[in-house]
Amino acid sequence: MLKKLKSIITWIVFSPRCLLCKTETFEDNSLCAVCWSKLSFIVENICDRCGIPYFESSSCSCKKFKTYYSKIRAALVYDQHSDHLIYDFKYNDNLQAKFTISKLMLIAGEELIRNSDILMPVPLHKIRLRKRKFNQSLVLAKELAKNTKLKLIPDLVKRIKDTPSQSGLNQKLRRANMKSAFVFNENYRKAIKDKVIIIIDDVITTGSTINECAKVLKQNGAREVHALSFARTVKHSDL
Repeated sequence: MLKKLKSIITWIVFSPRCLLCKTETFEDNSLCAVCWSKLSFIVENICDRCGIPYFESSSCSCKKFKTYYSKIRAALVYDQHSDHLIYDFKYNDNLQAKFTISKLMLIAGEELIRNSDILMPVPLHKIRLRKRKFNQSLVLAKELAKNTKLKLIPDLVKRIKDTPSQSGLNQKLRRANMKSAFVFNENYRKAIKDKVIIIIDDVITTGSTINECAKVLKQNGAREVHALSFARTVKHSDL
């Protein structure tokens, strides 16, 4: 009787739970059917460059700006549901979410991954890294590297400017905010010459951070630079 009771308690405590609503699921580190249905996947009719879905028109406002990256791809639209998962991952230290997040990124970035050589995470400034304790982009990049043949170089680019929050800033101000925020690690000049690199991030908004990283990489010998994220804002008013 005691053994049976112990088994029941163990099952209740350790049974798989949905990453979002915490209800019971059939698989570890996954979502229940209800939460899964709430996610907004980016699957078709997107801008080939910035990865934002087209709505009313067939042209994208990203064409107004010079970009050093070639393509951005993301698994989900950034909304309250994807934000919940990202927030839990980044700020509640739910590192188990990396499995589901990286799986969705693998699907979204299949074409990019197939034609690339190197993965690198968006770097955090040392002050922010000290506060957060880990770089979520590096955690995801490591998981992606395990499931691909791409080489991971975590310190390819260094963040030397502790930029203020980008929240509420438009594209122009975000670009100004990110100017000269990154420097290239000279130890990898030969390693990236004529290589195609994918920058990994958890969420991409206007792409200003990605563009500044890509600029540094292109200036130091990379042939082409792409970006892959879990979620992507889609409001054209932000561009």
